[in-house]
Amino acid sequence: MTLQPLFIGTSLISRWQEAVENASGRVRVFSPRLTHASVLDVLGNANPATTDVYTRFSAMSFLSGESNLGGFRWLLNNGFNVYSIPELNASVLHIDGEFASIGSLQIAEREVEAIEASVVFSEPEAVDAVLEMVQPWMERATRIDHEDVNDAEAFVNRHESRFSTILDGAIEIDRRFLFVEVDEEDVPVRPSNAVIRSEIRQLLEMGALESYDVAQDLVWKSAWWVDHPSGPVRAPKMARHVYISSEGDESWIDYGANTFLVGRALIRVLRALDSCLRDGPGDGVCAIDGFWQDAVDLVQASVMNVNGQEISYPVTDDHGSLDLVFGAHSIDVNDFIEGVLDLVGGVRIVFGDDDPGMRDT
Repeated sequence: MTLQPLFIGTSLISRWQEAVENASGRVRVFSPRLTHASVLDVLGNANPATTDVYTRFSAMSFLSGESNLGGFRWLLNNGFNVYSIPELNASVLHIDGEFASIGSLQIAEREVEAIEASVVFSEPEAVDAVLEMVQPWMERATRIDHEDVNDAEAFVNRHESRFSTILDGAIEIDRRFLFVEVDEEDVPVRPSNAVIRSEIRQLLEMGALESYDVAQDLVWKSAWWVDHPSGPVRAPKMARHVYISSEGDESWIDYGANTFLVGRALIRVLRALDSCLRDGPGDGVCAIDGFWQDAVDLVQASVMNVNGQEISYPVTDDHGSLDLVFGAHSIDVNDFIEGVLDLVGGVRIVFGDDDPGMRDT
């Protein structure tokens, strides 16, 4: 096996462009992040019929700007196959029988100049070995379509302003390690408990349609397909099955004979968070023993059986997480609670002895 010369920075981008433009075999691109301009740079002259793009379709990436939906929309509009692999953290370009590259280059711009390094292989034996390496990744992939992009865009539009406040604070922290002087007066102040509790009250007073949108977002973040042939994978498209109850005041989703009362679980966790902040020391800190377990109990109590009775549904941890398992599908309870906390920026959960750790939103 021959290791080809190392390419760094822009020279590697040119090497990828050349390989893609001249490819005669199937092209497979793996990049955790995608932005529109970089997609055009690397794949602008690619053949959509023979090019598959694998990435992370992540709301957090869209909110933070690490990826943007323009790149996804351009790929879909031009007929590319686009897939999501939630765990993807590697960058690979593979062309059948011709070319393979493994390294740090991603199809996305960076705010600061990055140090990139990748290795390139052209010998058939090495190229085939790379394909064998990525095959299990492809088996775990979920196809992305226009409806997924539209759903994500609606989510980002609803939450972008709230997230930007949190992001500003994170950027100030990062700047300390980029040797940029920061004026202390410009550092954002964590919102008070009163301000956050006011946000919670607004959420509790949402109408049915607003609550329905939030419920879809929570299912999008917390739904899993546990019996997938490649092992448990996220199932964000389950969010499309959320509906407003016949009474017209709650958002539900059916899982066989059981119904997860999404809106009810949301309200219960928000009320628990409000109580936690009321008793906390201030500055957005929620300090109470057992808070997280209380929230888990509230979510698992928000299930209705086939007889219309509200029950405490059993929680399993077979897959290393707390799940409400409904046949082949599940709701990850921790993901659901994280999603509720994400609705209220600035909360810092300080766990007591009975809880697992510390969390900032």
